[in-house]
Amino acid sequence: MTRLTERRAWLAALVSALLIITSSWAAVAQAAMIGTEQVVQEATADAERERIQAMLQRQDVRDKLTELGVAPDRVEARVAALSDAEVKALSKRMAEMPAGEGPIETVLVLGVFVFLVLLVTDILGFTDVFPFVTSQVDLPNRTSD
Repeated sequence: MTRLTERRAWLAALVSALLIITSSWAAVAQAAMIGTEQVVQEATADAERERIQAMLQRQDVRDKLTELGVAPDRVEARVAALSDAEVKALSKRMAEMPAGEGPIETVLVLGVFVFLVLLVTDILGFTDVFPFVTSQVDLPNRTSD
C-alpha cells in the first residue's frame, strides 16, 4: 500500500505543479459593455476610410497625384494609418470642397440653363425657338401655320 500511496502523492504533486504553471500563463480576460456611440463611431470611421480609399482608386486622382510627384501607394498607406478622428476631418474637408468647377462644366451648366429658359418661354408662348413645342397660349402676335 505504501507503493500506491507514493504514486498518488507523486501524481498529486505533478498535477499541482502543472496547474500552477499553466495558470500563471493564462491571460486575464476582461469584459465590458460597449456603448452604441462607440460602435457607431467605429462604423462611421470605417465607412469614411473606405470612401477615401475608393476615391484614391479613381484613375484621374491617381494621375493628379503622380503629376504632383506623390506616389499613390504611399498616399493609400498614409490614409490607412490615419486615426479615426483624422479620417473624419479629412472626409469632412473633402465633402466641403467644390467639385467640377472647370471651364467645361461651367459651359455645360450655362448651356443647360439657357436651354431650360428658352424651353419654358417657348411653352408659355413668349418665343418660338423650338418647333417641337406647341404652345397652349394664343398670343395676337403669333402666327399659326
